[in-house]
Amino acid sequence: MEAGVINIVKWQLYKKYHDKCLELCQKGANGDLGIDFERQHPKKYFFEKTRTFVLPDKDPETETWFFIDEYPNQLSYEKSIEDYTSEETAAAGKEFAKKLLSMCVPDSFDHIVDATEIPSLSIDFKGTQSH
Repeated sequence: MEAGVINIVKWQLYKKYHDKCLELCQKGANGDLGIDFERQHPKKYFFEKTRTFVLPDKDPETETWFFIDEYPNQLSYEKSIEDYTSEETAAAGKEFAKKLLSMCVPDSFDHIVDATEIPSLSIDFKGTQSH
Protein backbone atom coordinates (compact mmCIF):
# COMPACT_ATOMS: atom_id res chain seq x y z
CA MET A 1 0.00 0.00 0.00
CA GLU A 2 1.40 3.38 -1.03
CA ALA A 3 1.50 6.11 1.61
CA GLY A 4 -1.12 8.83 1.22
CA VAL A 5 -0.58 12.52 1.92
CA ILE A 6 -2.90 15.04 3.56
CA ASN A 7 -2.84 18.81 3.34
CA ILE A 8 -4.60 20.74 6.14
CA VAL A 9 -5.30 24.47 6.04
CA LYS A 10 -7.24 26.43 8.67
CA TRP A 11 -8.48 29.94 9.24
CA GLN A 12 -10.53 31.82 11.79
CA LEU A 13 -13.58 33.51 10.30
CA TYR A 14 -15.83 36.22 11.66
CA LYS A 15 -19.23 34.48 11.98
CA LYS A 16 -20.98 37.36 10.26
CA TYR A 17 -19.21 36.21 7.06
CA HIS A 18 -20.16 32.53 7.36
CA ASP A 19 -22.58 32.53 4.41
CA LYS A 20 -20.28 34.72 2.30
CA CYS A 21 -17.35 32.36 2.94
CA LEU A 22 -19.51 29.35 2.15
CA GLU A 23 -20.45 30.90 -1.19
CA LEU A 24 -16.82 31.81 -1.95
CA CYS A 25 -15.68 28.26 -1.19
CA GLN A 26 -18.46 26.84 -3.35
CA LYS A 27 -18.24 29.22 -6.30
CA GLY A 28 -14.66 30.48 -6.16
CA ALA A 29 -13.64 34.10 -6.56
CA ASN A 30 -14.71 34.29 -10.22
CA GLY A 31 -16.57 31.03 -10.78
CA ASP A 32 -13.32 29.07 -10.66
CA LEU A 33 -11.35 27.16 -8.04
CA GLY A 34 -14.44 26.63 -5.90
CA ILE A 35 -15.85 23.26 -4.89
CA ASP A 36 -18.52 23.48 -7.62
CA PHE A 37 -15.82 23.89 -10.28
CA GLU A 38 -13.72 21.09 -8.76
CA ARG A 39 -16.72 18.72 -8.79
CA GLN A 40 -17.29 19.49 -12.48
CA HIS A 41 -13.61 18.97 -13.41
CA PRO A 42 -12.37 15.99 -11.36
CA LYS A 43 -9.59 15.11 -13.80
CA LYS A 44 -8.02 18.54 -13.25
CA TYR A 45 -7.41 17.82 -9.56
CA PHE A 46 -5.02 15.38 -7.96
CA PHE A 47 -6.64 14.91 -4.56
CA GLU A 48 -8.93 11.95 -3.93
CA LYS A 49 -11.03 13.64 -1.32
CA THR A 50 -11.44 17.07 0.20
CA ARG A 51 -13.49 17.92 3.26
CA THR A 52 -14.18 21.22 5.00
CA PHE A 53 -15.07 21.54 8.68
CA VAL A 54 -16.19 24.31 11.03
CA LEU A 55 -15.44 24.45 14.75
CA PRO A 56 -16.97 26.86 17.25
CA ASP A 57 -14.51 29.21 18.96
CA LYS A 58 -14.45 30.49 22.52
CA ASP A 59 -15.09 33.92 21.03
CA PRO A 60 -18.81 33.96 20.06
CA GLU A 61 -18.00 36.28 17.13
CA THR A 62 -15.67 33.82 15.36
CA GLU A 63 -15.44 30.24 14.16
CA THR A 64 -12.55 28.15 12.87
CA TRP A 65 -12.76 26.62 9.40
CA PHE A 66 -10.35 24.06 8.03
CA PHE A 67 -10.10 21.75 5.07
CA ILE A 68 -8.32 18.47 4.57
CA ASP A 69 -7.24 17.37 1.10
CA GLU A 70 -6.31 13.70 0.79
CA TYR A 71 -3.88 12.56 -1.90
CA PRO A 72 -3.12 8.95 -2.85
CA ASN A 73 0.64 9.54 -2.79
CA GLN A 74 3.42 12.13 -2.67
CA LEU A 75 3.59 12.50 -6.46
CA SER A 76 -0.10 13.44 -6.68
CA TYR A 77 0.40 16.01 -3.94
CA GLU A 78 3.43 17.50 -5.71
CA LYS A 79 1.49 17.70 -9.01
CA SER A 80 -1.30 19.51 -7.18
CA ILE A 81 1.13 22.09 -5.79
CA GLU A 82 2.66 22.59 -9.25
CA ASP A 83 -0.79 23.15 -10.73
CA TYR A 84 -1.87 25.51 -7.96
CA THR A 85 1.24 27.64 -8.42
CA SER A 86 1.06 27.60 -12.22
CA GLU A 87 0.57 30.94 -13.94
CA GLU A 88 -2.96 30.00 -15.02
CA THR A 89 -4.14 28.99 -11.55
CA ALA A 90 -2.08 31.39 -9.41
CA ALA A 91 -4.03 34.50 -10.44
CA ALA A 92 -7.35 32.91 -9.52
CA GLY A 93 -5.82 31.62 -6.29
CA LYS A 94 -4.63 35.09 -5.34
CA GLU A 95 -8.08 36.57 -5.97
CA PHE A 96 -9.67 33.80 -3.89
CA ALA A 97 -7.18 34.37 -1.06
CA LYS A 98 -7.75 38.13 -1.12
CA LYS A 99 -11.52 37.67 -0.74
CA LEU A 100 -11.14 34.98 1.92
CA LEU A 101 -8.63 36.94 3.98
CA SER A 102 -10.93 39.97 4.01
CA MET A 103 -13.38 37.88 6.07
CA CYS A 104 -10.81 36.32 8.41
CA VAL A 105 -9.46 37.26 11.78
CA PRO A 106 -6.07 38.88 11.00
CA ASP A 107 -3.12 36.47 10.96
CA SER A 108 -5.36 33.42 11.46
CA PHE A 109 -4.87 31.79 8.06
CA ASP A 110 -2.49 28.90 8.56
CA HIS A 111 -1.23 26.06 6.42
CA ILE A 112 -1.04 23.56 9.24
CA VAL A 113 0.59 20.52 7.80
CA ASP A 114 1.40 18.28 4.90
CA ALA A 115 1.66 14.83 6.40
CA THR A 116 2.53 11.43 4.99
CA GLU A 117 0.47 8.45 6.07
CA ILE A 118 1.89 5.43 7.85
CA PRO A 119 -0.01 2.71 5.94
CA SER A 120 0.60 0.00 8.55
CA LEU A 121 -1.27 2.13 11.12
CA SER A 122 -4.21 3.05 8.86
CA ILE A 123 -7.68 1.54 8.59
CA ASP A 124 -10.28 2.23 5.93
CA PHE A 125 -13.66 0.75 6.88
CA LYS A 126 -15.48 2.44 3.98
CA GLY A 127 -18.30 0.18 2.87
CA THR A 128 -17.67 -2.46 5.56
CA GLN A 129 -19.54 -1.00 8.54
CA SER A 130 -23.05 -2.25 9.16
CA HIS A 131 -24.05 0.19 11.92
